Amino acid sequence: MSDTSSQVQPVQHLPQPAPAAAGTVTLATSPAAAARLRLWPAVVIIVIQWLVITVPGWIRPGTPEQLALMVNGAPLGAAAIALWWLFASRAPWRDRLMVLGFFVVSGVAMYPLYHATFNFRYYGPIVRGLPLATTFWIVWLEASSRLRWPLRRLGIFASILLAWCYCACLRVDGVNGAFVPDVSWRWSPTPEERFLAELSVHKGRCCSRNYGAGRRPAAIAGRRLAGLPRDQPRQPLDWCPDCHGLEANAAASILEAWHRAGLVFLRCRW
Repeated sequence: MSDTSSQVQPVQHLPQPAPAAAGTVTLATSPAAAARLRLWPAVVIIVIQWLVITVPGWIRPGTPEQLALMVNGAPLGAAAIALWWLFASRAPWRDRLMVLGFFVVSGVAMYPLYHATFNFRYYGPIVRGLPLATTFWIVWLEASSRLRWPLRRLGIFASILLAWCYCACLRVDGVNGAFVPDVSWRWSPTPEERFLAELSVHKGRCCSRNYGAGRRPAAIAGRRLAGLPRDQPRQPLDWCPDCHGLEANAAASILEAWHRAGLVFLRCRW
């Protein structure tokens, strides 16, 4: 018995690891969440996209090739960004689908809020909206590389929405021969409104004068041809030489034609 008991070795109890306290975050994470995003392909796509949109306008402006590259370069660049995000970004799959769905749904939802000139033939949403949205998206990911992923994911949504909202504030006043749009804020006065405002101010300044001692010969002769008496109260005529004949009456129009033909030379002193 003594020999048997002496041969039995005591069992050593190894220390068990302490359980993790509630609320602590373990270091082990999923490979997809811990992996760093692969951003360089997206940066290359964005650079090529803007080169395709802008450079043909400098080299061959106003040509069918320039128009085709500008119109097709924007959606192709957006499609390339979508493929990169789905298959080569290393982001969690749930976030890949969520961000891409938000990109499409928000773009379609913002379409009715755009100005009518911005939506003309889908020029604004395609040529201006898609490149801006993808650029804001990738620039945010590149600038927020040191932030945690939940904050970066929230920033993606905000950057895409910011791009769509910026497009909703724009208005296209026209396109030049190189297919470059004249873009302005939608709440700013249009060129027609600015012209009418300047014209009304000019008319109020030049046509409200009393034609007295300093009256122009054309205005005096116009009153004479119209048969107006000299003692009539001084009132401006319907026509003013400074308004380029925009409101010319019959007598003033005839007189202006005589002046242009060089048939009448008036020297009047009043």
